[in-house]
Amino acid sequence: MLANLTKNALYFLKEARKGEIFIEAKAGKSDENFNTLSFKDTGPGMSPEFAKNLFQAFMSQSRHGTGVGLYLCKTIMTELGGSIECDSVKGEFARFTMKFPKA
Repeated sequence: MLANLTKNALYFLKEARKGEIFIEAKAGKSDENFNTLSFKDTGPGMSPEFAKNLFQAFMSQSRHGTGVGLYLCKTIMTELGGSIECDSVKGEFARFTMKFPKA
């Protein structure tokens, strides 16, 4: 999953000719059931319309993308009992947050 998120971020940072990537891990407190991993890039971001359908199969904004990478990430996270979400502001950033159930 990190490979897919990294590949996507690098592609869009190159297209935008700007940006950075930030990765943050947080252990959930003792009363929480999840640990989180946040992956943010400060590239071009995406429109709210595109972001709401981002995890559907065959959705892609890149010229060479197939639209299966994020779909598979979502499927895997769901099968693990976790989740993946995206929030984005066009022209500013895209942030993916993965919640992993505690072992």
